[in-house]
This record gives sequence, C-alpha cells and structure tokens, in this order.
Amino acid sequence: MTETAYEHEYDRDEPHTGLFQWYLEHRAATKPDTRAYTYSPLGLVEASETAATWGELNDAAGRLASQLAADGVESGEFVATLFPPSAPFAELYFAVAKLGATLVPLDLRGKPGDHQHVLSSTEPVAFVGAGQFRDTDFKAILEEVPAFDDIESTHWLGDDYHAALPKAGAYEWTAANPDGTPNTDDSTGCTDPDAGLLVVFTSGTTGDPKGAVLSHRNVVFQGTAISSVWGIDDSDTVLVHLPTDHVGGATELMGSAVVGGADVVFLDAFDPGVALRLIESRSISMVGNVPAMWGMLFNHDDFAGTDLSSLDVAVVAGQAPSEDILAGMAQAAEHAVTGWGLTETAGFVTLTELGTPVSELTETVGKPFPGFDVRTIEDEELLPAGETGEIVVRGDGVMDRFLTPEQTQEAFVEEEWVRTGDLGFVDDDGHVRLRGRKKNMYISGGYNVYPPEVEGVLTDHEAVEQAMVIGVENDTWGEAGHAFVLRTPGSSLTTADLEEYGEEELADYKQPVEYTVEDELPLTTLGKIDRQKIIERYGLDPV
Repeated sequence: MTETAYEHEYDRDEPHTGLFQWYLEHRAATKPDTRAYTYSPLGLVEASETAATWGELNDAAGRLASQLAADGVESGEFVATLFPPSAPFAELYFAVAKLGATLVPLDLRGKPGDHQHVLSSTEPVAFVGAGQFRDTDFKAILEEVPAFDDIESTHWLGDDYHAALPKAGAYEWTAANPDGTPNTDDSTGCTDPDAGLLVVFTSGTTGDPKGAVLSHRNVVFQGTAISSVWGIDDSDTVLVHLPTDHVGGATELMGSAVVGGADVVFLDAFDPGVALRLIESRSISMVGNVPAMWGMLFNHDDFAGTDLSSLDVAVVAGQAPSEDILAGMAQAAEHAVTGWGLTETAGFVTLTELGTPVSELTETVGKPFPGFDVRTIEDEELLPAGETGEIVVRGDGVMDRFLTPEQTQEAFVEEEWVRTGDLGFVDDDGHVRLRGRKKNMYISGGYNVYPPEVEGVLTDHEAVEQAMVIGVENDTWGEAGHAFVLRTPGSSLTTADLEEYGEEELADYKQPVEYTVEDELPLTTLGKIDRQKIIERYGLDPV
C-alpha cells in the first residue's frame, strides 16, 4: 500500500492513461510473471483454484479478442455477458477492451423481463457467459428472452460453469481458436479513450433502468481516483466480489486493482464465512462492502477468530452506514473509509482520506477527486458554494451519455453537469455533505424530511438490520413517513419498541407514523431494501 495520496496521477493528455487495456498490456510486458488474480470457484479456498499472471491473463484475453473478432465483432459494437466476479469475466472484460467493443453485463439475479430490457436496449452482436451458475440455469432463463435469439454469436462456458473451469489458463472459448494470435496490438483495437467500454444500467428503483455508457476514460479515471487516494498498489490484494453489472464490481474494485496493479482475489458470490476465510488465507488488504455486508461479517460466528491483520482499507458505500458499522470497520482494518458516487460517474465522485475519524465519516462522504467538479442547483440554476440543493457533477469520470438521446438530455444541466438526484452541499473545507434524495424528500408539518436521516437513526437501534422510510400522505402532518424495518436475526423487535425509540430520538415531525417490521424484505442485488418492490408489495402511493 502507498501512503502518499495521488500516487497514480491521471494525465488526460497521455493517450494510454485513458485506455483500460493498456494497464494489462503494460504489466504483461514489465511484470509478466507477477500474479494478477486468484479465483476460488464457489469460495473453495483450496480446491478448484485458478490463478494467472499478468502475462497469462493478457494472452488469454488476446485469444478471446481474436475469437470475437473472427466472429465478426467490430469496434463500437456491444457484447453481452453473464458472469459472476471471476477469472472468465476478467478475460472477457479485457478482450472487449482490446477490440474497442463495449461490454454489457447482465444481472445474475435478473429475470427474463430484466434481460429482455437490457438486450433490446443494446442489441449486442455477441454473448459470452456461463451456462449455469450455482443453482441457476442461465441457458434456460435466456431461452425465454426474445432479444437473446437475435444475437448472432454466442459462447457458453459449459452447461456446468464450475465443471468447465480448469486449474489455470484457457477456457472453453479458447478451444474454438487454439492457435489464434492474441490481439495485443493497440493499432488494431481501441485507441480512443472516449470510446464506450461498458454499459451499466442504473440501479434506480423507479421506472425502467437506464443504460449509462461508460468510456475507457471514465473507468480508468475511477480506478485512478481510488488507487491514488487510498494508496492501492502492487503490494495490495483486493477482494473482488460485488456484482459485475454494477459499478461497485466492474469499475470501483476492478478499476482500482487494475490501475494500481494489485493482486485480485475473486469471490463469485458474497458469503460472509467464505469472505472471512479468504481475507485471512490470502492476506487481503482492501475490502469494499455495502453496510449490510459488513453487518453480516461482524455477526458471523467466525468473525472473532479470523486473523484480519492484513486488512488495511475497509470501504463502505452504496448506503449511509450506521455508527456501529463504521466503528466495526475501524476495529477490523487499519483504515475505515467511505465515498459517494453514482452509476453515471462510473462510481465514486468523493472519497474520504485515510485516517479520517469515524466521527467525521458519519457527517461527510469526503472531497471530490481532482478532475471532478461538484456544485448544487435549484430550479435548474447553479447555486453559490455552500448552499443546499441538488448535487450536480462534471469531469472526466462523468459518462458521455445514456443509451437514448432523451434520457441523456434529461440527465444533464447545461450539457456538462450530470444530475445526481442527491441533495446536499459542499462545506467550506471542500467536503460534500449529503442531505437525502431529491425524489424521496417529503414535507411533514411544513418541515422538509430526508428519509436517509430518519433511516440512520432507526438503524442505530441494536435490533435493526436495515430501514427504509417512504413518504406518504397523512391527515395530521400532510405528509409523513412509513418505515419498513428489517429486524436483526433472532430479534423480537416490535412496532411498539420502535415507536418508543422514535419518540426518544426523533423530532415529532420526523417520526414515522407507521412501522412495518419484518424478518424478511425484498432486497436489491446489492443487499439494500428495494424501494420499488416495497411500494408494489404494500400498495403504497408515495408523495
């Protein structure tokens, strides 16, 4: 780990600094025998393990790029995939980058309708993916997707994904082109940093997801930000376990590891017990989780007995963490850090610095990385510094577009500032302070109420795993909050307990007028309570 901030400087005038595959090819040339990744399918630490050096990864990605080119895939076209965080995903990611094509990861937990939306929106010319993963038959699912039939070239990594994985190196697709010349020459592939590399569909909980087209420059800029501020370099080992169809897995973790040159340990599906074993056995130095995942680690029976001495950076993002989660992270790792961003910025915009006290992590999400500009707006007008409004962002990390011109036009203010939907302000020291979501704010008794603030208080209760507050119409207050609470395992928490707690901890206008307490609630792919599904299940009409 590098202690000096901004170790990996980003220079937009150097063409290679914006090309994702350059980092692979550079390390393959300078450190060909250094390990690039370890992958233990199903989390088996000792069995069925796959590993590769930078040289081997570059060769494998080059062979796959040649195979895709032979199939007719050209620069600028879309290639769909359905892989967990894994060695095959890494090979495909780099292969597509070499070709100048654009990768479209599908959601491992998606239903036929979800895949139909993504595939019909992107119209990929090729697909590479797992036929089956764990207990899910992806082939059967995609057979129900009309748009999948329109894909010209498909490559399945076996009917049984894990049985198809070798101990090292070549996968089934290589057998189709065993003598293929690796495509490692930039002159025959992508040379434009602003070319599309990845399409990530927003994880918003209203309406159909929108596909953000992220460029090589966006992804490299994201990796540069994280590796610089948090000091990730070739002495580090990074756990990559977040979904590949989300910026957490595809740009934040993968990007920082690739730019920093860190060794990667892939975990294809999050399991707290397996994650703990991997941290200890592989001396993992950086782990990034949403708050719920950290909670599962802390509550696991093996947590107390796990050697976490290698863990240098513990990252939490995706949702505001409770003080207990932050305190647990600070005890587990040398540094607890957080940040804030969105799909449209390829991940983090702000990051807290190493050494930031836990007390500050509850108040701020850090400073924007150099190259990002952050302002606030109200009624489409930019506000003076320090005033609360909707946060907008511009810079090299911001996507060029959504898939449709209409979506793109709606996303930007003055053509360069992307809307975030988050309310907040930038304080005198340059720190961004969030105040909630613009869409979800409600007015109770004449006061603005921001659900994340109320949710944060509720999750501080020892028996609350997660909470979501939704504004609804109310005869007394005009608008008020309905709180949906996920109990911690084994808890006997009741609505009466929460009502009493709310009266003690919240101003009257902030207190939810109704609590729904459950042992199970619908979750998003990142383990957060799914707002849209809550609305549908309980027949709510949010304000």
